[in-house]
Amino acid sequence: MHQQLLQIVTQQFGLQVVEQRSPLLSPKPAPIGRLLDRLEGGIDLIYPNTNEKTRAEVVVAPILLHLAFTYQLSLYCGEGFNIDLEAGLSGTVDHLFSRANPGRSTIQPAITTVIETKSNRYDTVSHCLVQMVSFQHWNASTDIVYGVVTTGLMWRFLKLEGTTVTIDLTDYPLFPIHELLSILAPMVSQKSWKPELTF
Repeated sequence: MHQQLLQIVTQQFGLQVVEQRSPLLSPKPAPIGRLLDRLEGGIDLIYPNTNEKTRAEVVVAPILLHLAFTYQLSLYCGEGFNIDLEAGLSGTVDHLFSRANPGRSTIQPAITTVIETKSNRYDTVSHCLVQMVSFQHWNASTDIVYGVVTTGLMWRFLKLEGTTVTIDLTDYPLFPIHELLSILAPMVSQKSWKPELTF
């Protein structure tokens, strides 16, 4: 993690950082459906120098689509946002989840999770954190917003609650997929645990 940039971001937005090596919430079982079949070919396309777009499309997107269909969530990809230009709360987000009804063409609150795909390790936790702050403002509440920084093969999680950001320093591998889904599912849905659809 790029500590200097993280310090600048936390000072700018008045955030307190808590680092831990344990899940940010209690993992919950999540259905897998045909997700393993969808991931099988994509993993073979990931090498150390594979770019972010390829990682996002062949590994990360199938997982996020699976969660969106399973929990009937809105998933937005590659969306630009201009929440507060003067404060630096603008840019483009790789993926984000909203509890708004699916099918809305523009980003709608409540945003639950922001996902950033990177080709290297986790130098961009700060970038993800700025997006989390942006969407906390967009939600017009201090409700929890989760953040995910992933290479596709490894995943790291953040939680913004009020002005406290908690960073789980554990790197979670893609496989076994049921363990990864058990952490992602409660982050993105933040609601009841009876999925209405399977994918």
